[in-house]
Amino acid sequence: QTPPTDASLPFECFNLILNLKKIEGITNKHRNMNKTNSALEPSLQNVDLKSINTYRSSPRKSFRFGSSSMFNRTNTHMPVEPQETIDAKKREAQKVKKYASYDSPYNLNSPKVYKSSPFKTTPTKSPSSSSIPEEEMEDSSLAVELFPSDTMIALQSLRTGFPEDLFRIPPIILRSQVYSVLEDRTTGDKELETYKQKNQIRFFELPSGGTDIALVFTEDYIAHTLAVRDKMKEDPKDETDYSIIDEFVDVILPQHTDMYCTKRTLNTILKRDITETEISTLVKVGVFRQKDIDTYWYAIPNVGSFVKKCIGGRKELLGIISRTKWKEILSTDVVKKKLRSSTLPALFHVKDLAGLGLLDTTQTSAGMLYKIPSQDRNPAKS
Repeated sequence: QTPPTDASLPFECFNLILNLKKIEGITNKHRNMNKTNSALEPSLQNVDLKSINTYRSSPRKSFRFGSSSMFNRTNTHMPVEPQETIDAKKREAQKVKKYASYDSPYNLNSPKVYKSSPFKTTPTKSPSSSSIPEEEMEDSSLAVELFPSDTMIALQSLRTGFPEDLFRIPPIILRSQVYSVLEDRTTGDKELETYKQKNQIRFFELPSGGTDIALVFTEDYIAHTLAVRDKMKEDPKDETDYSIIDEFVDVILPQHTDMYCTKRTLNTILKRDITETEISTLVKVGVFRQKDIDTYWYAIPNVGSFVKKCIGGRKELLGIISRTKWKEILSTDVVKKKLRSSTLPALFHVKDLAGLGLLDTTQTSAGMLYKIPSQDRNPAKS
């Protein structure tokens, strides 16, 4: 609004009149609201307070357990999940979570095994099977299959990298190679022993003149043994009875997981006296190797060529590294090396040497560095 044209009315009086009109409008507005509330008071007196309290006290369904609607409280047309079903789902989830770590500490955040993995858990002691119900044991085995241990992951990785096309043998994993990729050797030994007792893997002492231990998955060993047996049976001049091989696969291996056995042990397992002819057949196929009188090593058929290449490549690669200036070599350079005395990859021998303690490993920005350990100074020369 504009000021009045009458000069006799001061401008301050005009502002005062405007403010009074505003105050009067606000007062009228509140007066109308009070009239409306007064008109509604009789209808509010007839409201059933019991129904309001019932609505307020109705149970709220939790959305996280799969309710049909986030806002469903008293709607009887929507399906409501019984509380017993919700409790059962909770127990199943806790059961799987409880036994997920049995026999498999999932510590993949190790600096030597899959460093990029974000998972890390603390190893837990596996309870005795007698204290776990049968249904829970099934859940536990399923969890172990879904979450393998560091040792099983290392075994599977080395098994995949074995050059099967170079030898007529199953994939062989040296125990020293497993040590080279595991951070905790003590835990690795315990888990290897567990897999051995479960007959998942077999331990073999290689005829290398030392203490080299080879690991082979039981399923690979059985398949290889049967393949060698079938190959021998194709010879029309061979009249050997190979039925003992079937007993060896079906009866002896599942009940005996040690590295060697005696004749007395065989008689106990077979529940009869094993004959010399049957033992000769086992030696002929290559699954037995003489250890002492009436004592035999479990062996891998056709493993002689592999042992020769393994020992030769180990010595040659160690000599190559010792002739370098700093007695060290990067993993990227190892892959490029071609050995004369071995057809096995150079990386296969490097992991073997690292696990035996003949090479030290250091992670660098350029890759893994393998170095010959420095010898302690001789006090007599100092």
